[in-house]
Amino acid sequence: MKDPQKAQQCRQLYEQLLPRMFDYVDTHASEKLFNMAPQCGTGLGLTETAGFVTYTPLDGTVDDILSSVGYAMPLCPISIRQPMRPDGSAGAEKAADEIGEICFSGPQIFLGYLNDQENTAKTISTDGFCYTGDLGYYDDEGLHFSGRSKLVIKPKGYQVFPTEVEDFFEQALKGKIAKIALVGVPHEIFTEGIMAFAEPAEGVSLTTEELEKAAAAMAAYKRPSHYEILEPGGMPLNRVAKTDYVLLKERSKEVAATLRQEGKWDA
Repeated sequence: MKDPQKAQQCRQLYEQLLPRMFDYVDTHASEKLFNMAPQCGTGLGLTETAGFVTYTPLDGTVDDILSSVGYAMPLCPISIRQPMRPDGSAGAEKAADEIGEICFSGPQIFLGYLNDQENTAKTISTDGFCYTGDLGYYDDEGLHFSGRSKLVIKPKGYQVFPTEVEDFFEQALKGKIAKIALVGVPHEIFTEGIMAFAEPAEGVSLTTEELEKAAAAMAAYKRPSHYEILEPGGMPLNRVAKTDYVLLKERSKEVAATLRQEGKWDA
């Protein structure tokens, strides 16, 4: 893409889409597809890799399609890594099943973004690994997404993946929560505090006490420091009707500022 500003806008839209991208793919739709085309597969493709970089076998099942986003291709191997080092080289490779930065390498990797050396250096390491900006892990079932690296919250030195905690709340309070979203907010003690925005299901009441009780079943560092209960239909959405994390980040700063004045944040 020749226009760096348009390229950045595309990246921002992708970052908003990815956390729930695979909500579009459900078992019923996949079964209908298999009835029409018994031999079909899927995979992950990126502009930066000039095409597909993962695949699923053509003799796979519906469960195979839904269990992951495919296996590594010989020409463009996958590696799950630590963040890029300050000198621009790739971080150490993570152990199997550990969540980390999803990277690809090989001759398919692009040369860089036109007239955008800054973002090129953030994407391609000096030793040739392409950092996708996605987090995930690789196991016997293939590649699994865990979210975008920019959305990871880091309280007290830990890493919290918003989608994991959001899914936990939605299951723990099934029927009471329509949507819930977590964002990180600067915190003087925790570095980042976790703030949750929860929208109750239509015609159902939802309280902070219920959310706190549900959160008690998860690790302490994953628990939100503050809950904002929204009105039904109050969750901000982006242009593709997905949770607008960018807007929530801005709103969370305003909420934290008010809480700070009341002595209820940074404590």
